Amino acid sequence: MTSHAVDELVVLQPSGDFFEGAACDGLEHELLALALRGRRVIVDLSRARVLTAHCLGLLARAQQLASANGGGVALCGAAGPQRWLLDVTHLAGALPLFGSEAEAVAHLNAGRAVA
Repeated sequence: MTSHAVDELVVLQPSGDFFEGAACDGLEHELLALALRGRRVIVDLSRARVLTAHCLGLLARAQQLASANGGGVALCGAAGPQRWLLDVTHLAGALPLFGSEAEAVAHLNAGRAVA
C-alpha cells in the first residue's frame, strides 16, 4: 500500500487482493489510526483487485470514526466488481464514491472552506 498527501488529506492506495490477513490488517491499522485522529482520507481503489466483506466493513467503520472525530473518508477509483459490490451492499450511499482522486479531494475540501 502506498500513501501520499494532497493538501491536508491523506490518500491511501492499496494494491492487490484484500482477503483476510496481512493486506487487510495493514489497511485497517493505517485507516483506523487516521480516522481516530479525525483526518480526511481518500482510499484509491484503482489498484485493489478483490475486496472482501471484511474490507467493506473496515471502510464503513473508518467513515463512521472519521466523521465522529471531524474527518471523513471518500473512495475513488472503484471499477467493475468493486463498484458493483459497493452498490449491492448499499455502501456506495454511505461512503462517498468518486471517479477520480481530484473529485474526492474537492468533496472532502468542500466542508473545510472558511469564510
